[in-house]
Amino acid sequence: MKTFETILYEAPAEHVARIVLNRPETRNAQDTNLLYELNEAFDLAAQDDQVKVIILAAKGPHFSAGHDLRERDTYQHMSEHKTVGTWCGFTCAGAEAQMAREKEIYIGFCERWRNIPKPTIAAVQGRCVAGGLMLIWPCDIIIAAHDAEFCDPVVSFGIGGVEFFAHPWELGPRKAKELLFTGRKMGAEEAERLGMVNKVVPLDDLRTETRALAAEIATKHPFALRQAKRAVNQTLDVMGFYAAVQAVFDIHQTGHGNALSESGLPITISIATNQSLVACLLTRHGIGVPLIDPFTMLSGLFPDLVMLPLSPAIEMRPRLVFPPNRPLSIAAREFVEAVVETVDELVPQSRLLHPL
Repeated sequence: MKTFETILYEAPAEHVARIVLNRPETRNAQDTNLLYELNEAFDLAAQDDQVKVIILAAKGPHFSAGHDLRERDTYQHMSEHKTVGTWCGFTCAGAEAQMAREKEIYIGFCERWRNIPKPTIAAVQGRCVAGGLMLIWPCDIIIAAHDAEFCDPVVSFGIGGVEFFAHPWELGPRKAKELLFTGRKMGAEEAERLGMVNKVVPLDDLRTETRALAAEIATKHPFALRQAKRAVNQTLDVMGFYAAVQAVFDIHQTGHGNALSESGLPITISIATNQSLVACLLTRHGIGVPLIDPFTMLSGLFPDLVMLPLSPAIEMRPRLVFPPNRPLSIAAREFVEAVVETVDELVPQSRLLHPL
């Protein structure tokens, strides 16, 4: 069986393949290599006639923190992989390289995974942030642990939503607007009520419940499963799903274009939020500039991190405080310390305190 660097490929039951995101030290953040390996693993399962059902899971306490915004030289990394789609221009100037990359590994991969001619089940625990949604929404069924939380905070980065814009279809238009406007987290039970999640189970039962469902589906005739999946997907596309996602992808690119025109970077930069600031290390985007932007990513992943209110006198002097009674994990501390180092590059007076 093929082995990967960032993915585990397993056969937990007869006719079932289980693909596992395996970067728990980064909360399964998606760098270029992980996405290409995930795509290869999906292809492997899709092309195996013995596999009838595919499970997508994740190792560690969180499903995925979204795109790995700490990855350096992202466009250069594209050249290390054989492209799957027909898009080009990954090293072009301006917004073209950004659009080409996102067309290939974001919306392009999502479309391929959505149309795999076999049932797919996502098993989600912990945080599922932004790009994490783009891994589960292409799946046919979503099983969530009680501790699962979902959010798309990218409006805070000057962008209208993630590249695979299925929000109105998954949540309904008004709830989609609320969650985009606020960037708030949505719990598993709320996601189930809205129809985005099929079933909520205890965390300890997530793996067994998902495997049992996959095994039950795998008893059905594979061609009938294929027909049923295609019928539902085609119905959604006739209703406008495919055309809408394509149109909004272009709108998404105007967000990057606007940010590029304002700052020379593909997202909007801000140093502080209105009432509190949590520095979030995003990326250098290949040009040596560290970014700081707002609280949602860091507070979403590490809710025990204390956010100190700002006053005008210290607005440019962010303070990150480790809670004394509920210490962060080593991985969390390392990440926050990396954030603070980046803050110090722009704001030398920043301070990291522990305890209060």
